[in-house]
Amino acid sequence: MSPTLYYAQPITELIAPDIHMSVGTASLIVSLTQIGYAFGLFFLVPLGDLLENRKLMITTAIISIFSLALASVTHQPNAFLAVSLLVGFSSVAVQILIPLAAHLAPDESRGRVVVTGVVLDFAVQMNMVLGQREIYALHAASRNRLNALYMTSIFIGGAIGPALANSLYEQGGCTLTATVASVFPLIALVHYLAVGRSVTMATA
Repeated sequence: MSPTLYYAQPITELIAPDIHMSVGTASLIVSLTQIGYAFGLFFLVPLGDLLENRKLMITTAIISIFSLALASVTHQPNAFLAVSLLVGFSSVAVQILIPLAAHLAPDESRGRVVVTGVVLDFAVQMNMVLGQREIYALHAASRNRLNALYMTSIFIGGAIGPALANSLYEQGGCTLTATVASVFPLIALVHYLAVGRSVTMATA
């Protein structure tokens, strides 16, 4: 859920007029989301030592889904800022997941599991931010449709990915799973080098 911290960042100037908020105040959206995340780290993550981690993670994810849905129907500026705080507060599920993964991993691979989890979380966040940055640099009149297609593709991929990864892991463990996963960014890189670079230079 950590990418939810950054969803609003590239589009605050679009959010502001829609909810009758000044551009200056809109800058607080991302700040409050980050502050909420810090509160979640401080107050929710330590509960993993007292409560069953899976239930805590699922509960946190449900609250995050609820807060995002609430943000989509909130049109009052102060209420939207409050919801932004809640979005950040409930976005700590991955920080509960990493200790759970470490607990389930064998002693000899525990450190590697934790490092992998942190790196993956960082990579997902960067991918979301950079992807949306590119989307909003495209045709202004088509931004909403392009963003809808982009986000739908990401969440469909996120739904298919775990099922595919489980099957691959059963057949070949981490090595096969990581090998197959690396194919997709490589395809994207080859496409960019073959087509995307020339398009970027032509529109620059």
